[in-house]
Amino acid sequence: MEYVLMLEYDGTDFAGSQYQPGCRTVQGSLEQSVSGVATLIKRAQFASRTDSGVHAVGQIVKIAIDKDLPTDKLQSALNYYLDKDISVKFASIAQPNFNPRSDAVSRLYTYTINHGQARSPQNDRFSWQLQSSLAIDMMDQAVSLLPKDAVDWSPFAGKMPDHYSSIRVLQDIHIESDNDRVKIFVRASGFLPHQVRRMVGAIQKVGSYKMSIEKFSQLIHGPSHSVQYTAPAKGLNLSEIQYNMPLFQ
Repeated sequence: MEYVLMLEYDGTDFAGSQYQPGCRTVQGSLEQSVSGVATLIKRAQFASRTDSGVHAVGQIVKIAIDKDLPTDKLQSALNYYLDKDISVKFASIAQPNFNPRSDAVSRLYTYTINHGQARSPQNDRFSWQLQSSLAIDMMDQAVSLLPKDAVDWSPFAGKMPDHYSSIRVLQDIHIESDNDRVKIFVRASGFLPHQVRRMVGAIQKVGSYKMSIEKFSQLIHGPSHSVQYTAPAKGLNLSEIQYNMPLFQ
């Protein structure tokens, strides 16, 4: 039986979402919890890969097990076995041939920055904390220059597998500011490794008056891996993944 799950996790103590031998990962923790309920027929499939330290409130995963369980019982059982920094928020029976990665039409990431204030221990796990204030108007100008059509985003990418397409469509990027907290929302058909964090890192440079608008506008035309301003992982959250079908009834 195949099921689709929505996961929320605090990524602080995970070495990313993808299974790695000898490391604590979201996939490894989820698959271990499944073993307390049923036999896993094949490896869990994740909709989006998150790096070490990156969080999620809307990660989508498909699992296949050897039992036919009511979805509420499956959700409850998995949460019983999972550690407190990861949770199954919803569970449903998967549609035939559903692929959480290739069927996704968009992914939304949210990046949080706290600025112009004393360091907050309560916010430290989930935001990039800056003592100096940011110029939000300058950051707004910067994001307005980013192309919304299909372009090569490799200048903002980290290391990629061979023959990996670097063409992506940025569907939306905007900034919301509330006093000393800034949230940068980035939605696209898909993202390259480290792309969002390098975009945010460059935007922050503009907001700190350490990069001109003119120089920022040229970054997308640079060589592969040329943007080296990488925002910390802890401020990044996988917020939502959209599909052309309802996943949870």
